[in-house]
Amino acid sequence: MIRIPRPAVLRNRWLARNLHVWHHPSYRLPLASAVGAPADPRRADDALTWASWAGLVTSARLHTPAELSFDDAELVHDAAWIASLDRPEVVAHVLGTEPERLSVRDVVQTWRAACGGTLEASQHVLRSGGRAVNLLGGFHHAEPDKGGGFCALDDVAIAIARLRRDGFDGRVLVVDLDAHPPDGIVACLRHDAAVTVLSLSTASEWSVPEGGAIRVVDERVPAGTSDRAYLEAVSQLIRGAHRADLAFYLAGADPMDGDRLGGLAVSLEGLHERDRLVMARLGSTPLVILPAGGYAPESWKVLAHTMAVAATSSATVSAGFDPLRHRTAAVARRLAPGQLGGPEEGELLTEAEMMAALGIPGPGEPRFLGYYTRHGLEYALHAYGYLPTLQRLGFRQLEIEVTSGRGPDRMVITALVGGERQVLVDLAASIHRLEKWRVLFVEWLELRDPRVPFSPARPRLPGQQLPGLGMAEETVQLLVRAAERLGLDGVSFVPAHYHVAWMARDRLRFLDPEQRGRFEALVQHLHDVPLLEASRLLGGRGLQVEHGDPVTWVPAEMVVALDPGLQARIDQGARQARHAKEALLDRLLPVSAPRPERATRGGPHPAERA
Repeated sequence: MIRIPRPAVLRNRWLARNLHVWHHPSYRLPLASAVGAPADPRRADDALTWASWAGLVTSARLHTPAELSFDDAELVHDAAWIASLDRPEVVAHVLGTEPERLSVRDVVQTWRAACGGTLEASQHVLRSGGRAVNLLGGFHHAEPDKGGGFCALDDVAIAIARLRRDGFDGRVLVVDLDAHPPDGIVACLRHDAAVTVLSLSTASEWSVPEGGAIRVVDERVPAGTSDRAYLEAVSQLIRGAHRADLAFYLAGADPMDGDRLGGLAVSLEGLHERDRLVMARLGSTPLVILPAGGYAPESWKVLAHTMAVAATSSATVSAGFDPLRHRTAAVARRLAPGQLGGPEEGELLTEAEMMAALGIPGPGEPRFLGYYTRHGLEYALHAYGYLPTLQRLGFRQLEIEVTSGRGPDRMVITALVGGERQVLVDLAASIHRLEKWRVLFVEWLELRDPRVPFSPARPRLPGQQLPGLGMAEETVQLLVRAAERLGLDGVSFVPAHYHVAWMARDRLRFLDPEQRGRFEALVQHLHDVPLLEASRLLGGRGLQVEHGDPVTWVPAEMVVALDPGLQARIDQGARQARHAKEALLDRLLPVSAPRPERATRGGPHPAERA
């Protein structure tokens, strides 16, 4: 188990004295696997987890917003547009996905909760001063009569309009450093002469409305711009930040290098410096901070660092901090064995439980891995937020079935879809010996979304029966928690295809150092090849080498170690793995250019995630 030391600077709670934060459970996006962009569904949760651990956010300063009223929404948006958000095809168009993948009720709830958070944060800083962060918001593309770019309701414009209605007539400054321009904010507030919008985004044909009383500074930087030029442009932009009575800062994460929609190449450190520049310039102006866009795996770190700067802290996210692991571990500590099916502390096993633990079939209720009853599994999956997430993804009437006895134990989660019961999660697992260690071995795992078929935008990966759910990381974390509870030394599985190992590579490693080195060589060699094509190639004719047979995919065991001895066993093979990697890279011949319609590099299209 990795233990991360808490920096001494973070022990001083006074650092967070002026920082109030708004968060809602619905900020765990219900559209994670549905949108046409790789938005991180857990960005708000992950940033909050780190900020709470670091002492930047206290419970007294953490607020849950009420959902925005439609009366407030109509201060900015046409009633007809708001009414249209009941229609799946309208919401799907805003999100760039198929209507069948959406739970309209849950998506609209997320938008309304985020808009409510921005409004409440605005009211708070006007009343009390200081800074506030709403962990979801900055929907700057929503216009009065339409939405787009994942934005349906313009939270910034609505908050300003509501404050105006309540008598606020002060000057408002909007600093928008998302990688895309704030066309919606400008369209919604074009007649408000007391609003100034300063925007810096990627050069594109995406225009901002002209005319009206609002003051707009719309600056662009070329695609590919990195730290130095970007920060110079930010400095130049915020020189025009005149005194205001209220400010909004859209601290977009999408300028970050590797973001699939941003087009820029700013480092995580560069965005941290950007936040320091902006907040130093704004000084004591009452400030509401919003995350806006972010479509890279580390987008949550950008938001976490923004929170640190807002709290006047020098803290940064350490390389070893895993917010999902941190949250699931906290939940695991609260779950008593008796709630899951196991014995309470000091309670003796019954004969049936002992037989089940030894894998011996017997009468009585089946127990998953000899421990979890069906009710215990349901309780745990609810406590971890797994079942609520499935519900927010639009699945209703969830049921869990457990079987044990001959062969691996099995857990199946189904939902009612289109009048028929469909499988969402199918997990088979057992406990087996890995050299001298005992591990939870995943025999098979399927995460399936039965609502839509495969399509050119969502192609079938080798071995897939249906498109995935987007919940692979949560599933792996819960398997780790189960292994810990059972006193096992790790979790392992054998990836049947290259893409499965690629998606698991951040958490699991090949036990065999030769296999690990070969896999690392394949990842490096295939970096510019779409994942679908790479997996098909390795599962078919293989990669050509200078001498010898083509290199094809060879399944081997991957493991996440919980026992220090097992971890040491993996680490001991580092040199052998490095030699195997170098040897294979020396022999591999270049891969022919990938097909242009599959231009995603270095990993899967978002729809390809499990």
